[in-house]
Order: sequence, then structure tokens, then C-alpha cells
Amino acid sequence: EYFSVLIEGAFGFLSTGDEASPGNYGLKDQNLSIQWVKRHIHHFGGNPNKITIFGQSVGGASAHYHMLSPLSKDLINGVICQSGLGNAKWMFEPRDEGKYLAKKLAKLLNCSTDYSHGMVECLRNVSAREIVLTQLKLPLPNIAKSIPIFKPVIEPDVTGAFLTQHPLDIIRSGNFAKVPFMLGITANDGCMCISDHCGDRMVITEFHRHFDEIISKEIGIDHRMDKNYTAQEIKRFYFKNQLITCDDKGRENISNMYTDALFLAPTNEVLELYLKYNHTSLYNYDFEYKSTLLTSTSAVIGDAVHDYGVCHSDDMNYFSCDPNSLKHYSPKDRAVVERMVNMWTNFAIYGNPTPLDGEWKTVKTKDLEYYAIKGPQGGKMSKRLHGNRADFWRHLQV
Repeated sequence: EYFSVLIEGAFGFLSTGDEASPGNYGLKDQNLSIQWVKRHIHHFGGNPNKITIFGQSVGGASAHYHMLSPLSKDLINGVICQSGLGNAKWMFEPRDEGKYLAKKLAKLLNCSTDYSHGMVECLRNVSAREIVLTQLKLPLPNIAKSIPIFKPVIEPDVTGAFLTQHPLDIIRSGNFAKVPFMLGITANDGCMCISDHCGDRMVITEFHRHFDEIISKEIGIDHRMDKNYTAQEIKRFYFKNQLITCDDKGRENISNMYTDALFLAPTNEVLELYLKYNHTSLYNYDFEYKSTLLTSTSAVIGDAVHDYGVCHSDDMNYFSCDPNSLKHYSPKDRAVVERMVNMWTNFAIYGNPTPLDGEWKTVKTKDLEYYAIKGPQGGKMSKRLHGNRADFWRHLQV
């Protein structure tokens, strides 16, 4: 028997923007876990000076936050972020928006919002079940089922604060963990958003009709920008100003748009900043292997009919060490498991993921060199992942 304790949603990230409830409790809980490992791993034969943290999606963003936080940065010796970074807008909440969500939740639970301390005290007397069910009623973008409701925030600069600056400002300051850093995405990460728009004909019609408003909320277009102009530029680039549909081409365009906005652009933004501020051990990758047997995440999120490529979380299929699970893998899939586990283990031990049959080079130039993971044999070093699409977001600067 075991218990799984998850500090997430309002319990992990509700923030009033002041000392009453600064926020980031989920990340602070993770920090305590890292501290425990640092103090006690030697009892299990581990090296406290060789702690590598990694995660995927929200977990990847969390790992990145520990690289940036003054509470964690001196505890770790390597970081791997898979399809998730702290600068991704789906994993970061502007302080005012965090306060708005906290007050909205409190009102739904009949708590006064006049004073932060009183509001938080009232919420503490509400049952956990009520809070969980009520937070699902909060106003969210269409892709809500794919993203957290409450997110990390910039805290007031008080004792014990986990994050007091924007992630990008921390990188610019140089005050982050100077440790080997591996990061990357899957070829079609954005496919997780297709079912949110293509599950119903009325939904895709509304998406086309109110594209400016919807996409501004979903990808977090900066409030200082002309949101309508920016949204129209996105629509023109991906849909050529044509009717947005859910035919094969339409689904591909939707997937590409979200892959780029939510994953590729934040990854490139971080890589370029780390390069500028002389972080030398950067390993970038694109996971491109498509199994013919294993179920894709695209089927799990509601569409088992269409092939969306290498979807968000599909790479996680290849970190299984359970013999019973591996029985269902093809020989080729099992070979990919061995390859992935070896590369990730190499990185944890040596700070370098280089595979046996080729060299995985660090990022050195603005071409943002990356290692394409294509299967059990032979990856390939390449550059300028999704070149024109990447350039579009670089110039858009949302």
C-alpha cells in the first residue's frame, strides 16, 4: 500500500500576491524533497553532489524553476526539461492574474475578498473536496484541460520566497544554476490541443469566428501588444486567412501552431538567452520517433482515429524499466527505450548525453543546434528546428 500526495491546483499555487498567500507551495514542497535527497542520498549509495532533476511538461517547467530559484539552484548538478520550461506562458501566471483567480475562487466559495488574510483564513475552513470541485468552474481558455489552472507566480520578496523575478529576468541576471542543461520537445507537441477544438463542429466554428480573442488568452499575448493585430498575424501564417477546419490539413495547422507557440518558441527563447549569458553546457533535442504499436497521447486525449505524429508526452513511453510493460513493446520500441535510458543516464552521470553511435554536440550558435532522436539507431545533429516557423515567433515576440 502506498499514498500519493500531490500539491497542485489551488493547494499548490493559489496566490494573493502578498504575504497572506505568496504562492508557489508546490515548488517549495519539491524543494524540500531535493533538500532531503541532498542530505540523505549517501545512505543509499548515492552522491549528493550528483543530483540531476528532470521532468516532462509541467514537470519540465518545474525542473527549470529549480534551476532559477535561490532556494534550489545550489542543490542541483544537472537539469533536464522535456517539453516544458518556466518561461512558457502556460506555466507562469502574472501576479495580477493570480490574485484575480484567487479572488474568483473565494467568491465562488462564499469567502469575502476584502482582505487577503481574511480570505485565506476562510478558504482554510472549506473542505478540500469543495475547493477541488469549485476550481473547475473558474473561467479558463479552450485548452484548459491541457494546462494547470493555478500556476507559479512572482512572489513578494519575503523570507522563504521561491521566485521573486520573472524567469527570463533571472537568466539575464546570471543568477541561476550553472549546471549542464538538456532541453527539448517532441515533433508534434501541440497535437494535445487539437481535440479541444475539433471535438465538436460548433467549437471549431467558434474558434474561427473568435480567433483573435481565443488565441490571445490561450497563448498569453502580452497585454502591451496589439492583440488583434498579433492574432491576425498568427492566423495569416498558419491558416492563410482561410476558414479554420478540422480536416487533415486543418488539424496539422492547429498542431503546428500550438507546437510552436507553447513549446518551440519558449525553448528557443531560453536557448538564446543562455547562449547570450555564457551558459556553455546546453544540449537541445527534438524527439521524432513514432511507434507503430504503442498508443499515442493523441488517442488518450480523445482522438484515436487521426495520426497526429509524435505527440506531447509520447517520449515518456520510452523510459519504462518495467519488464511487464516492455512485453507489449516491439523490438524496435524496446531498442528506443534502451537508447533513451542510456542517454538520460549518461547525462546524469557525466553531464553529457552523448550516445554510443554518434556525438550529441552542445548548442554553440544562434542556429540552435539540436539532436534529432529518430529511432534506435543513429540520431542526427541538425540546426534551425522548424526554421521558418521558429523565425515567425522570434519576430512576433508575444
